[in-house]
Amino acid sequence: MSQVHHFTLYASHCPRNDFYLERVRESAQRFGVACTAEKNMDEAEIAQAGIEITCLESYCPGCRAQHADTAPDERFTPALAVDGVLRFWNVPPDDETLDVLMKSLTE
Repeated sequence: MSQVHHFTLYASHCPRNDFYLERVRESAQRFGVACTAEKNMDEAEIAQAGIEITCLESYCPGCRAQHADTAPDERFTPALAVDGVLRFWNVPPDDETLDVLMKSLTE
């Protein structure tokens, strides 16, 4: 039996995060990765994971614009963890990068 991986998307209330999580599920399905996937918006748990929420309530310039000048060690939502290990943060990965991740989980 293959391992079931657990994906956690640490996220703000931004509705784009639902789309991000759906892309994760679709990529996992394409590669036959058995998984659970959840969105976690609990601010205390996000902080405990070493991630900050900088999303603005009334205006969003987008993740790329919001985090364009961040240092490599700064971690902001959205952030994706796989089996408790952060893999992506600040900006959702493109489909190709997600697929590379899923392929690595099947090897």
